Amino acid sequence: MPEKQLQGVYKNQGFWRARVFERDTDIYLGHWAEKEEAAEAYDKAVLKLRGQDWALKHGLNNPEGVAAYDMSELADMSFEQLVETLRLKSKQKIFGNLPPELRGSLKLR
Repeated sequence: MPEKQLQGVYKNQGFWRARVFERDTDIYLGHWAEKEEAAEAYDKAVLKLRGQDWALKHGLNNPEGVAAYDMSELADMSFEQLVETLRLKSKQKIFGNLPPELRGSLKLR
């Protein structure tokens, strides 16, 4: 059986990239080693950007849907703050696993 295609997630240069589109703009959310982490970033971004009603109608990557996420955490920040937080977390996860001498040589965006 083929694997389910994840919304807003694709593989790029060995990492899983998450992005969301808003008004014809591709908003980069980060790169992750695991596709589930990228899928979670996408889910959080669309929940913040489009709301719970949209997520219930169109679905999320996580099969548990809206119940899988702490909505109070998302309510406490703007969409821009969420995007910056997701990008920072993705860089920390990837660069944190590299030896210090290689951290400056890899550019993700």
